[in-house]
Amino acid sequence: IVSYCIALYCIVLYCKKSTMVMMKTFIILASLASSLDAFILPVKNPVRSFSMFSSLNMAKVSFDQVSEVGYAVCVPKPLGVVFGENPDPYSGLVVDDVEIGLNGGSAGLRVGDQLLAINGRVVVGEDFDSVMGMLVAESGELELQLFRGNVRVLFETLDNMMVGDLAGEE
Repeated sequence: IVSYCIALYCIVLYCKKSTMVMMKTFIILASLASSLDAFILPVKNPVRSFSMFSSLNMAKVSFDQVSEVGYAVCVPKPLGVVFGENPDPYSGLVVDDVEIGLNGGSAGLRVGDQLLAINGRVVVGEDFDSVMGMLVAESGELELQLFRGNVRVLFETLDNMMVGDLAGEE
């Protein structure tokens, strides 16, 4: 109810009415706001919002899918890259810093790149500690698959690919 009042008040302000008209309109709208809930019906089949998806759904992502949306680089250790964890609900790793002149920087990694796979193993949506453990455990040169862009865009893109694949199977 309060959000209705605030939104309606902002609309009135936008219309640049006189102060008295604004106050009268706000009082009328505030009194009507309690009855607005009767007109708002729950959605039976809500539009799928990506925020509803968790990293659990990303467990179904194949290497072919991540290689289609990302780019591959081979980087010898030490990488010279600092990884951070993406915010909930996404998880997974994002490049937080790249040391210029070290292996990661020379290979073209940039701040904000999303780590998709390590040596062919998909790590999208996996928890920070397990992926960092994989990076540390691997020796020599690493084949990394990365996505250049925002994690939300990455998950939406992969989700759309999975929905498209499911539609193609039917």
